[in-house]
Amino acid sequence: GRRVRVRQGDFQAHDVATAPTDGEARRATGLYMVAHPVKVSRRQSVTDDQPPLERSPALGGI
Repeated sequence: GRRVRVRQGDFQAHDVATAPTDGEARRATGLYMVAHPVKVSRRQSVTDDQPPLERSPALGGI
């Protein structure tokens, strides 16, 4: 499951990089950097038993 997490995280980092404005990009990057470790630790205990489709909505929730 770890490979899937890393891959989806990379996509989110790419989305942040392509944010419309510098201000939004900075804010989004800050939120991503703060929220990502928390979400990873939260997901490690939950998503290992869930199918891959369950992971995408949680990642989109940032």
